[in-house]
Amino acid sequence: MTARGLTRGAVLDELGFGRLDPSLGNALKQVSRLRSAAIAAISWRLTTNASV
Repeated sequence: MTARGLTRGAVLDELGFGRLDPSLGNALKQVSRLRSAAIAAISWRLTTNASV
C-alpha cells in the first residue's frame, strides 16, 4: 500500500469491495478478522502480481 501510495479505500476498491468498507482497517488494527471473501481476493491478487 505504502509503496504505491494507496489508501485502504483504494485497496478495497481494487479488490472489488466498497471504499468505505471498514473491514480492512479493522483487521489491520487487529480489532476484527477479515471476511473469507476478502482473504480470497487478497490471496488471488498476491498470486496474480507475484512477479511485480
